[in-house]
Amino acid sequence: MVKINSRMSEKRRDILNDARVRESMHPLLMRLEQSTISVSHMQHAFLEILRTHQSDSGFWDSRLKLCSDKKEDYIFWREDFGGKDITVSLLYLEPGEVHPPHHHNNVISVQSVVSGQIWAREYQRIKCMDADNILISPVQDRLLKKDDEIVAHEWLNNVHWFAATKDKPAVMWNCNVRGFETDLFLQPVPNSLGRILLDPHVKVINGSLLAQRLTVEEAYEKFGNKPIANWPIPDEVIWMDKV
Repeated sequence: MVKINSRMSEKRRDILNDARVRESMHPLLMRLEQSTISVSHMQHAFLEILRTHQSDSGFWDSRLKLCSDKKEDYIFWREDFGGKDITVSLLYLEPGEVHPPHHHNNVISVQSVVSGQIWAREYQRIKCMDADNILISPVQDRLLKKDDEIVAHEWLNNVHWFAATKDKPAVMWNCNVRGFETDLFLQPVPNSLGRILLDPHVKVINGSLLAQRLTVEEAYEKFGNKPIANWPIPDEVIWMDKV
C-alpha cells in the first residue's frame, strides 16, 4: 500500500480542525519568513507547543483516540501560502508499517512519537551528484519511544526511513513546513515539494553511501513491510556525528 504521505507533491486542500494549533504556531512561521528567527529556533518552539498541547488531556487525548480508533491520520492544521505550506498532523502507522527511505526538497520537519514505538534511521546529505543521485552518511539508527523526536531541515538529517514496530501500531506527531528555505541542497531544484523516495544503499563511495532516486511504487516494492535491519550499514561507511 502506498501511503498518501508519499504523494505529497500534489496540491492539498487547507484544513483547520484546531484553530488553537494555528494560533500558537502561525506567528512563529511568519517570523521565520521574515528571517527574525532561525529554522532551529522555530523547530524547538514547535516542540514546546506540542508538549503544551499534550499536557491538556481534554484537548489531546480525544484527538489521539480519534486517530487510533479510525486508524488514519488526523490533521490539526494545513494551510497553503502560495507555493509554501504547513501541515501539522498525527501520522498513524499500522504494526510493522514502513515509510520507505526518502528525503525532501525545501522541507523543515519536526516529528515526535506520541504512541507506540518506531524504528528510525536518519542520514545526512553530503553531496548532490545529479537530479537522481546524492551521497549520504548515516547519523542515527535507533528505536524511538514516546516523546522521542526526529528533527530535520534542508541541511540537517534530511534523509529518513522509519517503521512502526511489529507488536503494535504507532502514532507520530508530524509537522512539515514546505517552501520557506532559500539555500537549497538539490541542484537542479525539483519542482515538487513532496517526498523524494530513495534507495539509500546503492554502493559505497569514499565512505559515503550513494542514494538513488526511486519511484514511489519502486520504493514500496523494495522497502515496504520489511524491517529496516534487512539493510545493515556497511562497515566501510563513515557515520556523521549527531548535531
